[in-house]
Amino acid sequence: MYKRVQRRSRQRSINIFTKESAANSKRPLESLRELIGLATAGAGIFAALLYLAGRSFANSYFAAMNIPGYQVSFSLWEYGEVAWLPLFLYPIGMIILSSFLGGVFSTISDLTSPLCAYLWDWLKKKIKFRLPALHLPEQSRKTKLWFAIANYVFIVLLFVFIIIFTLQAVSQYGKLNGQLTVLENAAQIELISAVPLGDNNLAAVQSSGQGYYFYKGFHLLTFNNGKYYLFKEIDSVTCKPSQVYVIDSANLVQVNIAQAVSLEKECSKNIPKDIISIILFLFSK
Repeated sequence: MYKRVQRRSRQRSINIFTKESAANSKRPLESLRELIGLATAGAGIFAALLYLAGRSFANSYFAAMNIPGYQVSFSLWEYGEVAWLPLFLYPIGMIILSSFLGGVFSTISDLTSPLCAYLWDWLKKKIKFRLPALHLPEQSRKTKLWFAIANYVFIVLLFVFIIIFTLQAVSQYGKLNGQLTVLENAAQIELISAVPLGDNNLAAVQSSGQGYYFYKGFHLLTFNNGKYYLFKEIDSVTCKPSQVYVIDSANLVQVNIAQAVSLEKECSKNIPKDIISIILFLFSK
């Protein structure tokens, strides 16, 4: 009789353990669904951060050239040519940083939860001892829900502030690239047209015997949507082009491009070039 009871008890323990194991274990399909869900969410966050970084970079990049951002549009390949590595690494770095901070906050919450519960119980006992007529109600489900929402909103706002702060560094990086384009990488360009381009304020026009018009002394900022963005002189204070000329390529017969010459001497600012000064510049206002 005793052996039968012992055998039944052992069998019951085995059944309970088997059920718990089955409940805790996940089928491969469920794990695959979770993996796909995480990958989809991660891809969406990556795309959003990449877009924000690209727009912040482009706005400051063209602003340093004295070109309104709405007049030009960068394609994905142009982004890749100008600054593919920082723009690509930014979403990855932000996802890693956010995940790390989330883990830190979660660990802190796990460590402080018992202490908070102990302090709350201690406070209730003190109040009950001092004011026995006062009965503190237990936290309802709605109260816990509202506090949980407030906690998550605080974390989301913290991540938003981090993104805004880091996007400022991306914007500064775009500004630095734009300044270097103006001062160091703007190629010399000569335009040849069969018709006059604009009025006399554009440049000194030289007409040859064949009826062509030559425009010299320009520097090329960028070529975008079939238009050349050119300048002649820079403002020594802002280090931006004093005036930007936009020339439609359809009006040109020939374009001659020569090697860029440095215009750094015409700029009163010190453009950062070493690692330390670049880092300080990225996080400056």
